[in-house]
Amino acid sequence: MASVHPYETKKGRRYRVAYDTPDGKQHTKRGFKTVREAKNYRAKVLSSLYDGTYIDPRAGEVTVGMLASTWLKAKSRVHKPTYARDLESAWRVHVEPRWGNVPIRAVRHSDVQAWVSELSARRSPTVTLRAFGVLKGICDAAMSDRRITVSPCANVALPHKQKRTAERHYLTAPQLVNLAKNAGRWGPLVLTLGFCGLRYGEATALTVGCVDLKRGRLQVRASMSRVGTQYVTTAPKTWEIREVPIPSYVADRLRPLIAGRDGDEYVFTRQNGEHIVQQSASVVRTTDAYQWWGRALKDAGLEPMKIHDLRHTAASLAVSAGANVKAVQRMLGHESASVTLDTYADLFERDLDAVSDAMDDLISAETGE
Repeated sequence: MASVHPYETKKGRRYRVAYDTPDGKQHTKRGFKTVREAKNYRAKVLSSLYDGTYIDPRAGEVTVGMLASTWLKAKSRVHKPTYARDLESAWRVHVEPRWGNVPIRAVRHSDVQAWVSELSARRSPTVTLRAFGVLKGICDAAMSDRRITVSPCANVALPHKQKRTAERHYLTAPQLVNLAKNAGRWGPLVLTLGFCGLRYGEATALTVGCVDLKRGRLQVRASMSRVGTQYVTTAPKTWEIREVPIPSYVADRLRPLIAGRDGDEYVFTRQNGEHIVQQSASVVRTTDAYQWWGRALKDAGLEPMKIHDLRHTAASLAVSAGANVKAVQRMLGHESASVTLDTYADLFERDLDAVSDAMDDLISAETGE
């Protein structure tokens, strides 16, 4: 299966190792100066062939760029367009200039670490981690395809993302109602976001048929997001359809909005019937309130904040109303209760005081002390 053969060169006798791989192809490794070197290589090859760890040396000659196109295409088929676009952008801007022409076998751990360190020095942790994730994904795929034996991206020191809990805004129920009143025709949307906790993309993709006022439920089946200049509708963030309770106050504001409309029509649209665009906190006055969020905040006397803060507000109000973490998780559509706790740990910390007060009441009632 593997043999050693001498051959003559201008510099003297050399040895080559010939061996066959399981696919029936014959391979040759030349240039050994001694029989011992050739036999050691033969033993190594035979061992890898027997235990299934053999990798064709030529498989590692393919460049990172050649593998990237296949990897990115595969990702675009299983992930949402917005995420796939972010990966493609990270590859094009940060990964390809450094690694595109490098053979996959030549990617070294030390070089990857140096690249990550340099990138993190001038870009945010989010950008750095996404770019590293693209390179790591390509290397992991190459390892699975048996082009390399070990991923050079293993054990790379990475920057840490800082939590932004301090930047959140939690509105009180009166503030939220006042904001909705100042939002005009967009008031029902503000109430839906602030009391039901939908993501903005989920609310803009909500159809009339997904509003069940009799049961007091919203069925979240889709999400709308912008990819470049286009708006696309995809599955919700966690790919799971969920039902969200509607407070009667919100239901009363939604009722006239959906009356007599077809089930597949979007609940919230502009006056011309088009979908709602993304909003910023800037104060912009245009026809049909193209950007209405910033104006509503100003008219309500509130400081600038992201419209996503209405989702945080919904979580805060739910916790204040006594909802447990599992109920909040289901309402917000988090993958697990641990995600909810990690995201809103500051809210649930307030429950500790309530537990302590309840315990004091119990002790007093049952012991008289």
